[in-house]
Amino acid sequence: MKTGNRKNGELKQAVEMAAYARSELEREIFLLRALHDTSRELSGFEDTREIMETFLLMLMDTFCLTHGFVLLIDTEALDGQIVTRGFEDGVVSMLHENVPEIISEYFSDITPEGGSSGKGVQLISREGSAPYALCPAHTEVLIKWTIEKKYAGIVGLGEKGSPEEYGDTEIEILLSFTNHLILSIENTMSIAVIRELNVNVSQKNIELEKALKLGERAQQELNKRLFHLVILYDTSRELGGTKETEKVVDSFLLMAMGTFSAAQGYILMLNRNERSAVLSLRGIEKEKAVTLSEDDIEKTTEKLFEAAEQRKMAPMGVQMATDKEILDKVPISMAAQLGLIFLMDENAVGIMALGGKMTPGDYQQEDQELLLGLANNFVVFLENSRSFEIIRKLNVDLEKRNIELRKTIDDLRASKHTIEVLERTKARVKSAIQREMERTGRVSVMDFLSIMVIGLILGLIFNFANPSGISLVPLSWLHESVPLIDIDGAKIKYDSKEALFVDARPVVFYKLGHIQGAINMPLTLLDFMYMMKFSNIDPQKEIIVYGKSLSRLYDKEVALKLTSRGHANVKVLAVTLSQWEKKGYPLGQ
Repeated sequence: MKTGNRKNGELKQAVEMAAYARSELEREIFLLRALHDTSRELSGFEDTREIMETFLLMLMDTFCLTHGFVLLIDTEALDGQIVTRGFEDGVVSMLHENVPEIISEYFSDITPEGGSSGKGVQLISREGSAPYALCPAHTEVLIKWTIEKKYAGIVGLGEKGSPEEYGDTEIEILLSFTNHLILSIENTMSIAVIRELNVNVSQKNIELEKALKLGERAQQELNKRLFHLVILYDTSRELGGTKETEKVVDSFLLMAMGTFSAAQGYILMLNRNERSAVLSLRGIEKEKAVTLSEDDIEKTTEKLFEAAEQRKMAPMGVQMATDKEILDKVPISMAAQLGLIFLMDENAVGIMALGGKMTPGDYQQEDQELLLGLANNFVVFLENSRSFEIIRKLNVDLEKRNIELRKTIDDLRASKHTIEVLERTKARVKSAIQREMERTGRVSVMDFLSIMVIGLILGLIFNFANPSGISLVPLSWLHESVPLIDIDGAKIKYDSKEALFVDARPVVFYKLGHIQGAINMPLTLLDFMYMMKFSNIDPQKEIIVYGKSLSRLYDKEVALKLTSRGHANVKVLAVTLSQWEKKGYPLGQ
């Protein structure tokens, strides 16, 4: 009987143990399923706060808890995110205020650089001891955890709804729950970092695209500048070897039309002082397009100078002819689409125009800029060619004057030789006459006639030897008289500097005294002195000649010579130099 009772008791005990084991197993299965559901649920969130709220809700439902909180701490900012359930409203504020103390109390192993020691999940305590003083009341279990080197956190749980205390299995499951929380938060942070990186990469891509576009634009601008420099170099090389204005104009027009693919073009350069025009045409039939009469040249010149004055252009200046009316004023039959005006100096102005392009498209702003650059280069070479032509013309004139001067010097040498011969002959004749007068003691009419015949013969011999010759009778006998001017009128002209004074006496008398500022022009040296000092004097300039003496009318003869050379306003001073001096008028030495 006793044996049966003992066996029944053992069987009952075994049944109870099996039931307890079964209950524990079912409890573990339930907790593992809850852990799985929590892991799956948390993986669907990307916001940290939502993860913390879902985690706390599922944890409290699983373990039938009445209170709980989750604190995520930023150890660098000393701040945190807090999620609570079952606590009063003041708990959140209290936890926020206690963040520095919580870090100091539970995370003293944080490195100086910031961040935790990286130990993961750790149970602090499951007994209501002193460390709970920093946490809300009724906190039964406290678990701390760290994420990388910056974030740390605490999970605090209150009392269970059932009277059982937390068992080891439950604590392990709680730690597993917390590990899933950490993994979810890390995943969210990684996603945030990846998104931030994507945003940064997208921003960098945008910046790179902008930089690429800027680089392409810079390359295009560089290519354009390089093309401009090549064109300028070719233009300079082509025009640098040209010294004639017309060739410079033709070469530049040809190069400009080739650069811009223009079908037609012209350059018209006008000189209002010389009333001349230089015209170069390309792609235009000259017979049909040009009708430049003298009147057209004069009108066009004035219009271009008016336009240059309105634009306040300086010499050697170039400006675009944006006003089509200026291009339309040029009497050349061409539909100009691009043009410019260039001003050389106060007398020379020009205009250039290009017709439509042979390639599709119109002229752009960069075309205008390039044309301006080329034109500025062009006017420099144009001015050089004009200067070269002036120098060449001066050289030709100087060579002609040198030839005339050499001829005059040769004539003077021949005249000097002839004069020496005549002087010797004169001395011999004078000696013979004196001897004859001494012999006869008186002079007869035949003697005078003989002297006149001999003088006439000597004059004829001198004229035959010297082409310029001398007049056998005074020039004043053979020409109309030259107008006279009295001494007072001459003084007025002298003071106002309206007239040029000429001393017609020989050099010896001029050096003894003359009207101050007067030019010495003896009759014997008139050709030479005229070429040296009078060749560039305006023919309309008033000239006053003085220098008569008792034996010779130097003034009238020189005045007649000047009149014969085209000077229309020549007068003779009616008085002698001595009368000028008596008046106290200016004299020079």
